Amino acid sequence: MSSSSSNVQLALSMLEAVTARSWTHIEKVLATTIEWSVLPDSLQRPPMVGIDTVLEGLKSLTGLVQNGSVKVQPIEIIEGAGFVVIHVRLSFPATSTVKLTNYTKAKTVDTVTLDDPVSSTYEIMFCTFYLGEENGEKKIVRVKDFVDSAFMQSLAAHLAQNTV
Repeated sequence: MSSSSSNVQLALSMLEAVTARSWTHIEKVLATTIEWSVLPDSLQRPPMVGIDTVLEGLKSLTGLVQNGSVKVQPIEIIEGAGFVVIHVRLSFPATSTVKLTNYTKAKTVDTVTLDDPVSSTYEIMFCTFYLGEENGEKKIVRVKDFVDSAFMQSLAAHLAQNTV
């Protein structure tokens, strides 16, 4: 999926950088005052504010799987004035989810089983990137991830049980 829009390319490069763990690129495209929210509010996840906090959160999240094993496939891209929404499918081989394989067979709303012996796919995710300028450069100033709340609650419970 491609687009000539610089806003779309910036948002897509951010997704690619997260999966590749390209922290230098992420620092280049995010504003220092970035605010990253995971919604819906029922998850009670406070927004991550500031580049250092966001980087720490992304490193923690990507540390759950082997480097390079997560595939991000944009399904649909919607662009508006100052924002880009990307509907994303995330998939990863079960062998990359060592920390998640003892999952309690909880399933999300009809899409994911983290204890699947072959692979897992999570495709109910909408990333909204809000764009602005910082020091004369186009940056991502705010991100809203709309995720499947059942998936996130189950994942959080699993991690709480299996974190030393």
